Amino acid sequence: MNLPAARCIALTMLLSASLLRAQIGLPDDAVAAFENGQRAYKLGEFAGAAAHYRAALKSAPQFAGGHFNLGLALDALRQPAEALAEFRAAQKLDPSFPAAGLFIGIESFLLRDYAGAETALLRATKTAPRIKDGWLWLGKTQLALGKIEDSARSLETARRIAPNDESVLYNLGQAYSRLSQAAFKDLFQAAPESNVAQLLLAQANTEREQFPAAIRRFQQILASDPSFPGIHEALGAIYLKQSNLPGARDEFEAELKMDPDNEAALTQLGAMLVEKGELTAAESLLAKAVKLNPHLFPARLARGRALMELQRPAEALADLEIAEKLEPETARVYFQKSRALAALGRAVEATAARTKFKELVAREETVLAPSKEP
Repeated sequence: MNLPAARCIALTMLLSASLLRAQIGLPDDAVAAFENGQRAYKLGEFAGAAAHYRAALKSAPQFAGGHFNLGLALDALRQPAEALAEFRAAQKLDPSFPAAGLFIGIESFLLRDYAGAETALLRATKTAPRIKDGWLWLGKTQLALGKIEDSARSLETARRIAPNDESVLYNLGQAYSRLSQAAFKDLFQAAPESNVAQLLLAQANTEREQFPAAIRRFQQILASDPSFPGIHEALGAIYLKQSNLPGARDEFEAELKMDPDNEAALTQLGAMLVEKGELTAAESLLAKAVKLNPHLFPARLARGRALMELQRPAEALADLEIAEKLEPETARVYFQKSRALAALGRAVEATAARTKFKELVAREETVLAPSKEP
């Protein structure tokens, strides 16, 4: 985040001296200095805000709100130790002070006092369970402490409060990634030669394009358990990348004998058959794939092409329009869409689709072009 840690939430928590004056008898000069600090803070003039808050505290040293807002200004100046001292002073003067515990947790986290941060944030989330930031920072703290399952639970709570918050989603992803790594580590320690362990290694080999090692591990799994699901499809995908089309076809067909509803095998075999001109068989496979998963982009695109070759442009266009919604920046969609529209006599729309296709191709070529030497 570009903003300092507390700045992102502090503006909604700045206290009003005028509202507090009657309650704690603030002198007029303290009120004036405090409100000048508020104005400076909202303008991003944090050093000036801190000076005004200090002036207010000089006249009213027991003013908890003055310490709190001074803490916010010091946080914005990236002075976490000094900010922490002010938040603690506010809480000491008023143990029920709103949000002081939250910011004590945040500053403790920034100072790498994770145990202290967790203690403060646990209290803050108990006191104010509907504040997203308390759960977010608690989750971050627990992740730093290695309490990964606790972190995931805290961050899931934050997500329920703020489902689309980028910081929450990022940190939740980090927590689940750590959980996954821990589970894999336990798996390899408990059963390093198991088929599941070999599957994970084979998938890792595939991602790194270490195809001989991946093939060897996949075949090892099949030798141990010929009915292990997904292995033939995975081998077929590798053979397809290696342009071993007969081998890929054999593997996809083997997978579909065991699992007729394997979406990946249906799609990849269907796309292969389109290329080979076996259009009726291809369309049947791809129709099944999109019935199983209407949001399967590769199947929609391949079926659209198959239907065009079968002289069924209206049906092709329906698939291609769904493909366009799924991946609006993929050039091939617009090429096939322009063909379908032209076949239906919709020349203006066909021209627009063709123009979009050319624009996307040009953009891709620009991105992929090697940079010129200065």
